Amino acid sequence: MSALPAGAPASGLPADALTAIGALALALLTFATLLATILISRRDSRRLRTEHGEVGDQERLAEAAAVQVIGAAITVVINHGRYPITDVTARLSRSDGSLVRFDDLVRVVGVAGEGDGHGGGALDVGSALQFERTYRPDMLTPWEAGLRFRIDPARIDGDTGVYPVIRWRDRWGQRWEHRPEHLRRIGEQDDWQA
Repeated sequence: MSALPAGAPASGLPADALTAIGALALALLTFATLLATILISRRDSRRLRTEHGEVGDQERLAEAAAVQVIGAAITVVINHGRYPITDVTARLSRSDGSLVRFDDLVRVVGVAGEGDGHGGGALDVGSALQFERTYRPDMLTPWEAGLRFRIDPARIDGDTGVYPVIRWRDRWGQRWEHRPEHLRRIGEQDDWQA
């Protein structure tokens, strides 16, 4: 057998070749680690987006459920949520399946010191202030007493099956519809149906 020169590796390869192989192996390992990190990050990012979407859906539903509707011929809408709602509209469903428009809408703000300041106190229409015409009448904030829709009782005289159908848009742009014991998301172009 021939003797290896001093300092030569036992494999018989020159030191430069072993350095190159080691550098190549390190580069492949680094590339594999980077690729694995990217794939894991993308998966976690998708999972977080899904979770955020679910939390967002739950928050939107909770906010919509915080809208309270009281009455029939005089219907009061109170926003117990944290955010204003807009484009609030209403119809009165009659027992014959028809929907009629209310005669008027009044945006009511509670007098200072009444209720809890979030629309949760009793609605005292007699001592409430009406907003000036410069404000949006179809918007309801949590700190207001409510929106009051009214219809002439003679228009529904004797009809015992009437109930209000209320629609609004939440802060995320989602449209909602409230009927007694029923809350649902609706599309932008959904027709009014009894």
